[in-house]
Amino acid sequence: MRYLLIIFGIFCLLLPILAMADVDLAVKGVEYWKDGKPTLDWTRADFIEFWRQTHKGEIIEVFPVGTSFGTNVKPPKIIRITITGITVEKARAYLEPLIDSLADPKSDTLNIKQQRFFFQRRVVDSALVLWEVDKSHIVITKQQAKTLLKEYNISTIKQKIKDRLQR
Repeated sequence: MRYLLIIFGIFCLLLPILAMADVDLAVKGVEYWKDGKPTLDWTRADFIEFWRQTHKGEIIEVFPVGTSFGTNVKPPKIIRITITGITVEKARAYLEPLIDSLADPKSDTLNIKQQRFFFQRRVVDSALVLWEVDKSHIVITKQQAKTLLKEYNISTIKQKIKDRLQR
């Protein structure tokens, strides 16, 4: 009976560790048009469309490790970054979008919607190099993800849009 209690105690201590899993993140690997760099010759419609699409480094989807992304979804368009020691449910928090509105004096309200979390461009570029070299991908820990993942600031985005629309 004593050994059963010891084994049960060890199992209870290891349960949180055993519950952790690894997840694969599908991350945008490229900008789809104009390399995502606003220029003075952009029209108002171009600029609005820029903020309505996903951008390089943004997390598109979360999957359990080993899930196939499909044959058409591969680098450089979409890259795979694996985070160890996190469950799919907890990683889904990275999919939370930023949604806000900006009153535009020239027309109706402009809706801003984009992913809240993104990887820095250097991380995405490193992942693309790994893919080109040996078809591998980046594997990071949950702690490393906290450092490498950044969060958009909605007030900064709104100010950029206001500045652009006033030109």
